[in-house]
Amino acid sequence: MGEADLWAGELESVFACVAGRFSRVGLELNVEIHQVPVGRDPRHMGITSDGRTAYICVWDAGHVSKLDHTPLTEHGDVAGITEAAQIPVAASAHPYSLAISPCGSRVFVALPSPVSVLCQGEGPPVSAARASSECAAVSGEVAGRRRG
Repeated sequence: MGEADLWAGELESVFACVAGRFSRVGLELNVEIHQVPVGRDPRHMGITSDGRTAYICVWDAGHVSKLDHTPLTEHGDVAGITEAAQIPVAASAHPYSLAISPCGSRVFVALPSPVSVLCQGEGPPVSAARASSECAAVSGEVAGRRRG
């Protein structure tokens, strides 16, 4: 059996953001296994490297949904995935994409205007100027890991 066959056999489900919800779809029967409402028009989703948290841009709501994946990662409980928070970006910001820092402490959110940075456990998004320096810091952190 080749590597591709092993991968296909291990892949049991996929995550999707559609029609105002985050869904997990089982591939064997092609059915939705679980859904979490996140707001109208969800866009890009990112999952932290440890798999415990997902972030979803919600275009029309001006927020980023933070989902708790801990029940899935620790116990295999898909039904335990919940929306832990709605992090406001701005009333009319229209977040459409995001990237998560390698350590998972920062989420960079792309808006039609300047980028915002959400920091875990800290206050509201930071300014565009600070976001630029944060992006540079993350780029340096990633480059340093590649060299080391």
